[in-house]
Amino acid sequence: MACLVCMLVGMGIGTVQAATSITCVGNSITEGYGLPDTGKRYPSLLLKMLGTTYLSKSIVNISSPVAINNAGLSGRTLLKKGNQPYWIELAFHQVFTLKPSIITIMLGTNDTKPVNWTYSSNFEADYGAMIDTFSTISPNPRIMVCLPPAIFTNAFTISDSVMRSGVIPKILNVAKTKGVPILDARTPTLSKQGYFQDGVHPDSTGHKMLADIFYEGILNNFTVQLYKIWFLWFGPAPGIIGAGTDTLAKPFLHAYPVPDSMNTHAAVIICPGGGYTHLSMQKEGDSVAQWFVKNGVSAFVLRYRYNPYLHPIPLNDAKRAIRLVRYYASLYGIDTTKIGVMGFSAGGHMASTLGTHYDTGNGASLDPIEQKKSRPDFMALIYPVITMTGPYTHTGSRDALLGTTPAPSAALLDSLSNQKWVTPQTCQTFLAHGGADVTVPIQNSRMFDSACAANNVPHKLVVDPGKGHGFGMAGIWPDSLLAWLKTRGIISAGVNVRFKPDKRYQHSPIAVQTSSEKGLRISFQNGVLHRVTIYSITGKRVADFGTSAARQCVWRPSGPGVYVARILLDGSEPVETINYVGF
Repeated sequence: MACLVCMLVGMGIGTVQAATSITCVGNSITEGYGLPDTGKRYPSLLLKMLGTTYLSKSIVNISSPVAINNAGLSGRTLLKKGNQPYWIELAFHQVFTLKPSIITIMLGTNDTKPVNWTYSSNFEADYGAMIDTFSTISPNPRIMVCLPPAIFTNAFTISDSVMRSGVIPKILNVAKTKGVPILDARTPTLSKQGYFQDGVHPDSTGHKMLADIFYEGILNNFTVQLYKIWFLWFGPAPGIIGAGTDTLAKPFLHAYPVPDSMNTHAAVIICPGGGYTHLSMQKEGDSVAQWFVKNGVSAFVLRYRYNPYLHPIPLNDAKRAIRLVRYYASLYGIDTTKIGVMGFSAGGHMASTLGTHYDTGNGASLDPIEQKKSRPDFMALIYPVITMTGPYTHTGSRDALLGTTPAPSAALLDSLSNQKWVTPQTCQTFLAHGGADVTVPIQNSRMFDSACAANNVPHKLVVDPGKGHGFGMAGIWPDSLLAWLKTRGIISAGVNVRFKPDKRYQHSPIAVQTSSEKGLRISFQNGVLHRVTIYSITGKRVADFGTSAARQCVWRPSGPGVYVARILLDGSEPVETINYVGF
């Protein structure tokens, strides 16, 4: 099988008998123009990544064995009327012979040429037709489209302006219409001109970046796992040690987006603790994220770099994480004014460092993500390390973050004693600490809380008297935090409702709408309300409005969940069942 797979990647021909086979449809970028070593092209690199525990054993891997077919052909267009349409090539027809389980499409670069863009009005129809055609392959392959990389030259008559204003919007429209996943290879490459050997074709580093992008997309869309993976950087992360081949060198987010039906439009980045020597990803990361999702808050668990990576690398990872969430906020229904950071123990130190050492973004950067501000809109610090000086310092975290040889300067220690850097511009802050914590004394939280008070920063400190250190979700803080988030207006204090009326009853005399009471309002154009019964998704009756002369009723759910309203008018049989989600 290994030899067969190598042949497929190198030559793009043959028949695959594998649990998971992937065909990469594309042009000269996919083909690997200018890279004689086929092993350095992104399909080959992707094969290696999918065949190993690339990130960690907690990731669900693609079924083994994996085969990848590089079906890239130089100069080819998506447009059927283009000068070299992909449609007529042998590689196109071989996709039907290979019967891959996943097909990725990255075409459009050559379509920007004037000779081809003359037929731009056909682009969306042709792209949709390619997706539909590939969908006929048995047994129903998963299809993913990719926004092509940035273009840094007008050579070959290829145009980045046409790509930006024409090709990209059309691909997005097609993907939305067809309901297929999108990979973004454009945004990460905008600031990476040096990764392109001639302004169009990636070099070996550029192909490694593309492999990261495709790996993330396949992992997130075609494997079974609770979360999605967002790499902070595609390609080498700034400040990597050595070759950067270890898993620690690839910081990323475990993304837990909230379904539209439950979305409060708030988000939080979670920084697990671990003394800057490891990360407690489950107890102080993923389990916390799942709790947030149940309460309508999108959560992102940050796997940041730690020792031997020293300051400011962890802080830079946190800044990049919040910029990334802010950049892609619209895709997940996130309000960019409601993105917070949360940290436990040493992760609390990193979160408070972000909250006191933020920046407004680099407007001159070619990377649009770096243009976003890194200031969080709220902080939640749970038994945090705060100070780097004095008797309450957690020396283990200090030494792991700053090193011991040479000893950190007094100025550096002072700059990372975050209680000293709270200002009136610091974001609203929630703190929780165990009263019996001897590992990280409660004075850490008290100092930060006092600094917030002195600077008129909205704040709340919750003390759990009997708790020590590292209790995760077991304390009293979750209910207190949820109440505080509602009080501060970060999430709704009431329960909003979304309605999905059955289309069969679109001419019903019943109208439903979201009310100012943050609940369900049912009004009637005709007839008098006889009875409205609300059921949970499990069939339990949770509310019942009996006979009334009113033409409307209002119901406010007490918490998130899926509910069904059964409505009767004038004592008749039910005229409509409205399915909706309350959150």
